[in-house]
Amino acid sequence: MAYWKGLGSKLLDSASTPIFMGHSIGEYSALVASSMVSFEDAMRLVHARGQLMAACSTSKDLGMVALKLSSPFSEFSKFFEEHSELQVDIAGINSSTQIVVSGLKTEIDDLVKELKSLIARSAPLYNVSHPFHSRYMKHARDHFGAELDRVQFHPPNGVVVSNVTGEPADHQEFPKLLQEQITLPVMWKPSIDHALTFPNVTFIEVGPKKVLSNLLRQDGIECKPLGCYGNH
Repeated sequence: MAYWKGLGSKLLDSASTPIFMGHSIGEYSALVASSMVSFEDAMRLVHARGQLMAACSTSKDLGMVALKLSSPFSEFSKFFEEHSELQVDIAGINSSTQIVVSGLKTEIDDLVKELKSLIARSAPLYNVSHPFHSRYMKHARDHFGAELDRVQFHPPNGVVVSNVTGEPADHQEFPKLLQEQITLPVMWKPSIDHALTFPNVTFIEVGPKKVLSNLLRQDGIECKPLGCYGNH
């Protein structure tokens, strides 16, 4: 948010219709940038969300793995639809070729072996403490509603795209979406696809790293040091 406070007004001056998006916890930065939620309320929500997630299972049997796909995502998702007994959830659709899964490590290993023709590479996420965006965060999701009820949501000063749907949502819809976001996948690729329906869209990543810029580049949207620029 420090980056936004320094650059935000300049960026908005050049945007005819600002579109705000954030990945996972970054969605709270998007809410602040759009003025839907105050900085203070966002910090309180982020703190409560973190505490509730930390109270969920920390079993060494659970984990997250990033997968680079060599085939269309539809083929991968079809397998999940046909195997509802799996103790693994799709945690994020980051680009047309990268997804993240959460769940039992043994089942993730089996999944990678079973779908080796669809997966080019797998990489465990060792720097995460929990299987985020999965059924294993249900305790956090169920209790987060009470925290959201204490916060006032305002009409935003632009379009805000939800992680849960990959579509715009208003200030009345977002509290429920933030609660559901805890156990549902981050629909980042669909969010980007929606943004590309706007004419002459310019993507700008505000923050200390280029994680999201690199995801965009995977789908052919070239990025520059201070942001990502692409036209639809």
